[in-house]
Amino acid sequence: MHNSQSIRRAIPAGLFILMALLACAEKSPTPAPARALTPPTPTDHQLAQAQNLLTKAAYREAADLFRQILATRPNNIPAHIGLAQASLKLGLFQEAVTACTTGLARDSTALALHNTLAAAYAGEGRYALAIQTMTRALQQRPDFALGHANIGGMYVKLGQYQQAEY
Repeated sequence: MHNSQSIRRAIPAGLFILMALLACAEKSPTPAPARALTPPTPTDHQLAQAQNLLTKAAYREAADLFRQILATRPNNIPAHIGLAQASLKLGLFQEAVTACTTGLARDSTALALHNTLAAAYAGEGRYALAIQTMTRALQQRPDFALGHANIGGMYVKLGQYQQAEY
């Protein structure tokens, strides 16, 4: 008799566990079908090469390669960023501004473009415009630490030390 009572108690517990397992199985996502790896495109290779030139301070060569990429892929945001950064390093502030604004017209959320645009404006001595640019970036992403640091530096250049604590 003791044995049959144990079985009667075990059956509802077992059913509960079985139901829980089935419920979990129904909620688990089905595995995604396997995708073939996409081979890198010539543009991917060019972009990596241009970014490598940028890190090696070969700014003119990097800018030329970024321009080549943009000639065939005008929506390539990393190429806009790279061209803007290379132009900035070469002291070509207006070209950096153009690369940034063109890129931002395609992707207004690209923080690197906002940051580089602000740096180009600051390079031209247009600190108020640089601050406006960084403010727009910080409105999109308030935790953008580099943006806070850069906007503080611009306020210092303007002698507005209280606002530099931004």
